[in-house]
Amino acid sequence: MVGLPHRGGARAGGVRVVVMSDGVLRRGSTGDEVVELQTCLQQLSFYPSTIDGDFGPGTEQAVVDYRQWRGLDYGVEADEQLRETLTTDAEQHAAGGYHHDGYGDGTEEPEPVAAAAEDPNDAARQAAISHAWAEIGLVRAKESGGADETGRQTRVGWERLTEYFDVAAPGIWSPDVVKYVKPGLPSWCGIFTLWALKTGGASVGNWGMGTGIPGIKRVKDPKPGDIGYMEQNQHYCLIREVAGDTVYSIDGNTVGDNTGGGEVNDRTRSRGDYAGFFTVFA
Repeated sequence: MVGLPHRGGARAGGVRVVVMSDGVLRRGSTGDEVVELQTCLQQLSFYPSTIDGDFGPGTEQAVVDYRQWRGLDYGVEADEQLRETLTTDAEQHAAGGYHHDGYGDGTEEPEPVAAAAEDPNDAARQAAISHAWAEIGLVRAKESGGADETGRQTRVGWERLTEYFDVAAPGIWSPDVVKYVKPGLPSWCGIFTLWALKTGGASVGNWGMGTGIPGIKRVKDPKPGDIGYMEQNQHYCLIREVAGDTVYSIDGNTVGDNTGGGEVNDRTRSRGDYAGFFTVFA
């Protein structure tokens, strides 16, 4: 399963800076170390795409192909040891030959497996997942966080909850309904999902009363950044990973199996638990 960024990454200039807590580069990593990784992979003809410092599916496939070519176990991540080996291979390639163990006399370069093309929407998909993941544990909408200057009880994490509504469903509900512990707060799983997609850069409109997330299209095989839908409570969630029959998601307004629990949590379900999968991407 693809690893996730450390929760609570800083936001600079409106863009979330993804910080990995263990130093391993994997899907969702960004920065200079990813640039170096992509550069070395490109020098060895494993990575034909743009060097952008964003570890997307194309970079991941290039890592898989390089590991296979190198005779290593299957893997989708690049730890420090792998990057050191890759750097050495790239330097030796630039110097005119390979001299590492395992390739005969080292004078012939094995033919690499062609890397998969980048999804043009991958940056928005991964940003949506990163944004949603960082919200886990920040909202407990059914609990009181104390009284404000008016003497009314505010929801735990009401500031974050207010942002979800302001970005995804502006002007529909009163700010007081969102902020204070009182009846009237709608089920906000879909609003949270739409917030993550919009802040991630997806080109999608605002939540509509009676219509929900606009312009979604049904898909048979969901990808990270797509939407899962369950008939129970008309529940929406953001898909972060699919592995065979297992679907990993980030859900708003959820605690455990309660799809009205008032928090943001990560969930693991089977495909059969879903009524359908949808996407906002072309």
